[in-house]
Amino acid sequence: MDYNPEELDLLFNPKNVAIIGASKNQTKVGGQVLTNMLLGGYIGKIFPVNPKGEVILDHQSYKSIKKVPESIDLAVITIPNVKVPPVLEECVEENVKFVVIITAGFKEIGPFNKHGIHLQNELLRIARKGKTRLVGPNCMGVASIQTRLLALMGWAVLPSKQANEDLKISITSQSGTWGVVTMRSASIHGLGFSKLVSNGNEADLKLEDFVEYYGLYDDDTDIILCFMEGLRNGKKFKKVAAEIEKPIIVLKGGKTLAGSMAASSHTGSIAGSRQIYDSLFKQYGIIQADNSTDLVDLGRALAVLLKNKMPKGRRTAIYTGGGGAGVLTADFCAEAGLELAKLSDETIEKLNKILPPYWPKSNPVDLVATRNLGAFTQVLKILSEAPEVDIIIASLPIGISSSLKQPDIQSILKKLPKNLFKTDVLEAFEQTMVSSLKRIAKHSNKTIVCPSSLYHADLPSEPEIIKKTYESGVMIVNSSWDAARLLVKIVEYCEYLEKKKQLK
Repeated sequence: MDYNPEELDLLFNPKNVAIIGASKNQTKVGGQVLTNMLLGGYIGKIFPVNPKGEVILDHQSYKSIKKVPESIDLAVITIPNVKVPPVLEECVEENVKFVVIITAGFKEIGPFNKHGIHLQNELLRIARKGKTRLVGPNCMGVASIQTRLLALMGWAVLPSKQANEDLKISITSQSGTWGVVTMRSASIHGLGFSKLVSNGNEADLKLEDFVEYYGLYDDDTDIILCFMEGLRNGKKFKKVAAEIEKPIIVLKGGKTLAGSMAASSHTGSIAGSRQIYDSLFKQYGIIQADNSTDLVDLGRALAVLLKNKMPKGRRTAIYTGGGGAGVLTADFCAEAGLELAKLSDETIEKLNKILPPYWPKSNPVDLVATRNLGAFTQVLKILSEAPEVDIIIASLPIGISSSLKQPDIQSILKKLPKNLFKTDVLEAFEQTMVSSLKRIAKHSNKTIVCPSSLYHADLPSEPEIIKKTYESGVMIVNSSWDAARLLVKIVEYCEYLEKKKQLK
């Protein structure tokens, strides 16, 4: 069916939503969707549809979609599978623009269940009678920060407007739960959120359609996150990926035989060869995440570094407070595919003036336990001005203040004699260090990533001190290995963009 991808604006930003199967019972899917819509603060009109026509959560319900007094942009269906086709027929007759079918029990039941396959084929046949587009079936719904739309089953939380930063992510997922969890996790870690769609069985609209919309038509999306089990239209995906200038990060499920079989029973996806997908992603500059944590970390890193701090090359300078950490970081960089920068005589001469005479005079730069606290930022400034360096991995003790607030640390501090351990001194040092870091980053085009074991990625929200470093384009990660693995994927993406630019 031909359509204008821009029409998907109405899916994510509808002026009204009908919830078919709405219920007072919040253990039912219809009750969950209505509750989420209300808690999310949706700015449009909500029309519950229920055969009883009763008042549900202070909203008058209607016995059918035909009784709703307005033309509907989005209908969400939560009723049993066998009842879906006739209700969808009514939606098409009423010219409902988009229908999200959360109900399961269709093609995902398996290739030998003819009833489920027939039901799903029937949905598409009915939709094709008019111009109604379908999301699902067997999905969790859609969400959008622009209209505070939270048309999701389960218990979901829409990020607050305050949590959104300059750069926003949008998610398209062939796993509903994964998409909702990722939305929450990304928001906790400082990523601005724009949109989420749980694709389900993709009877009509597919992952490649949403990637196309996010990448080419949606100004509110800067980074695209995908959970992909398989592609229905590989040709379209390749065409769209070649045109998109925004980063696409994919977590691919079904890489193994076991995973492929699970994907088939989950949404009816054909997972395909791992080698084929790896080759596809590499060819079109798609960043492949290793797991859910990696995907959010990559999104977080890109959100920080896209502000004019993307790597210009692979030449990496390392500096740490101890020799062992430097050795390990050098190993990690080499294993990941980064290059150790060879420091020039000029750079080494500048470092000689700051560091003790017995420092190694090579890269990695070892502070050799200097007592000069100012050396932390002085070394960073010198490396930030070195033309032979593209990337700096600088181990700085950022996260002291948030670390000191952890319950286990607090319990220890309370047992110590008063004034024996002065936390305010450490916190003041951290503030000074971060201020210097921001000042250095502002005047440098280097990519700077700071591994810190004091940084806790599992906190319920990003500490303010971490947010300040992000604002200056400096990324904080848990470990040197995290720094290396994230950086090499972003470097490869930058190399793809450069090659693409040269071919134009």
